[in-house]
Parts: sequence; C-alpha cells; structure tokens
Amino acid sequence: MAASTQIKLRLKKGRSYTGKVKATLANPFVTAADEKTAAELIRSGYFERVKEKAKAAESTA
Repeated sequence: MAASTQIKLRLKKGRSYTGKVKATLANPFVTAADEKTAAELIRSGYFERVKEKAKAAESTA
C-alpha cells in the first residue's frame, strides 16, 4: 500500500458521528487519511472498513 492510500469507512452505529470525520445516515461513507486514523475510528465502534469490490466478490464465489 502506498502512503497516500485512503481507507474507506462506513458509519454503522448511530445516526451521526462528528470528530476526526463527519458522517450521517444520509452520508455514511468517509475516508481516513491513514491506517492510524482508520483504526481509531473503527475502535470507536461507529465505523467499519468498507471491503473492496474484488475482495467481496471473491468471498461470495
């Protein structure tokens, strides 16, 4: 992974979240600039990592 890779996350808990990122039911997808930020957001319990389409297709095949 390149250092500039952004990690896509989805709001999974609550109606909204405001902190390092802002997410609502209307706009549940956010991007984290790095792995550390993504891990913090996931640990908060409000977000989950969005799987890539290719990986999701492999798991359903």
